[in-house]
Amino acid sequence: MNKTKVFITMLLVLTMSISLIACSEKEEPSNEVVESQAPAKNGVNEEKKEVKEKPTDIVYFTSSAKYKDSYDVIADKVDEALNVAIDVQVVPDEQYTTLLKTKLSTREVPDIFDFNTPTGYMQLNVVENCVELSNEPWVERLVNPGLVIKEGQLYAMPRESSSFFPAMYYNKKIFAELNLEEPTTYDEFLNVLETIKQAGITPIHMADKENWTTQIFMTSGFSAALAPDRNDEVYGALRNNTLKHAEVPEFIGILEKYKNFYDMGYVNEDHMTATYDVSQDAVGSGKAAMMMNGEWVVSSIQNMHPDAEIGAFAVPLETGYIGSGAFVQGMFIPKASENVELAKVVLNTWSQPEYLNIFFEENPSFPAFNDVDPGDVPESVQKIVDQYVATGKTVLQYNNMFEEPSSLRPDYLWKYFVEMAIGEKTPVEALEAWDEDVADFMKTKGYAGW
Repeated sequence: MNKTKVFITMLLVLTMSISLIACSEKEEPSNEVVESQAPAKNGVNEEKKEVKEKPTDIVYFTSSAKYKDSYDVIADKVDEALNVAIDVQVVPDEQYTTLLKTKLSTREVPDIFDFNTPTGYMQLNVVENCVELSNEPWVERLVNPGLVIKEGQLYAMPRESSSFFPAMYYNKKIFAELNLEEPTTYDEFLNVLETIKQAGITPIHMADKENWTTQIFMTSGFSAALAPDRNDEVYGALRNNTLKHAEVPEFIGILEKYKNFYDMGYVNEDHMTATYDVSQDAVGSGKAAMMMNGEWVVSSIQNMHPDAEIGAFAVPLETGYIGSGAFVQGMFIPKASENVELAKVVLNTWSQPEYLNIFFEENPSFPAFNDVDPGDVPESVQKIVDQYVATGKTVLQYNNMFEEPSSLRPDYLWKYFVEMAIGEKTPVEALEAWDEDVADFMKTKGYAGW
């Protein structure tokens, strides 16, 4: 494998750095090579039929937040099976979406890229930009095909079968030393935060440099606060332009709770420059007590700090629900790739148990495929599943309930959350600014009622 961890600066983006991935020059495969590499039953060659003089590079584009060490191990094994060099390229998370969208629009693309699915379908205009994959051989092995197949179309090979479970993931040692228990009411939660602060420890570590981490409390909280009766009513009214975000008291209440974390000093002072990796290290090392994220963070923290014990509890809102998400990580193939057929072979091979088991051994979770071993799912994650998913106490998060303006959120809505947190906007002003952006977008796109 020709692995390149590329950390790209925005300067390259601004100068249309589409040639930035020149660290690995592609060689176009001949039809003869592709045919010789076609997988046998179950997607893995029983034997190599020929050895190519020069391996074909498949450029695999991922972000620093999604990248795992096991990618390298899997890529090496796929290299060995197919005799195809895979160049794994890692981009800083805060730049990933912007750069990816630029590449898709200019058709200077990688061969495979990571993105959330199916929430990324609208954001990336996958019908125009990506290869439809519903007839690929790995589809029949999916545990939950309904999660990623929309209107009969499938544009990404998913990794997990489950949505994300937003919660406060915390350092158990800190809770034990302070004689703290997991809160069951919001007042108890505030008391936990104050106790941790008084002990000289940061209660909640926020990574506001990477805006996807900033928005988790809201995207989950908006829907959870509406549950169980008002979700369809409110989101339907937002969609048909008979209601504005700034007119929804539950949304305002969630933003007020979020802003209070900052106002009360419950968040790390360097939140504006902190990254997701910094948050994981802070919680794992005990510099901070907890972080708001998804279930994947448990194994990530423990890979960084093997001795850390990580617990989890959903933020206890009055409704008793959590806003979960209908998305998982997926591997997409751009239509503009020069190696579409070979990329399909790589995905099919990557999906096989002997490869994906490597990932889930390192990052236990809920595989997308029925023959893949999930690994040892952390107790704290299973507890969230048992308490909320198994009992029907989940609703779809905001990002899934109002998908239309999804392409705007990273550059606008999530920025407004940060501006509100640092005192530049009130909660209502943040929502009003978002309402203006949504109105302009929906009018431009010609949605009914706008």
